[in-house]
Amino acid sequence: MRVVVLGGGLAGLAAAIRLQERRHDVVLIERRGILGGRATSTRDAATGDAVDNGTHVMLGCYDATLELVRRSGAEDLLDRRSALQLEYVDDRGTSLLRCPPVAAPLHLGLGLLRLRLPWRLRLQALRQGCALGR
Repeated sequence: MRVVVLGGGLAGLAAAIRLQERRHDVVLIERRGILGGRATSTRDAATGDAVDNGTHVMLGCYDATLELVRRSGAEDLLDRRSALQLEYVDDRGTSLLRCPPVAAPLHLGLGLLRLRLPWRLRLQALRQGCALGR
């Protein structure tokens, strides 16, 4: 059976892969000419830097998304990191969230200590990390 999938975001890609695995003839239509939907990036016209437009960080707990990447044959395109490390940019410059390889949420707490953020934001992030760790 021939099936048309409209939209090449994560949901459209997942549907197309599932249909193809079931031996359907799939046509995927994406109006933008680039796959990924909100999980893409664009180039800043002034600087030429890549600007993320969505899902640019995937954590190990993103089971469904990682399974989609594996089933699509794109697993080798992932930039895997053993520890959480995020660059934070504000009007004063850049600081780096680098979490040491210790148990969660302690890794987040230790990483937040070195990040240049207002203390109330550090505490809020730590509280949310603790709530997720339960």
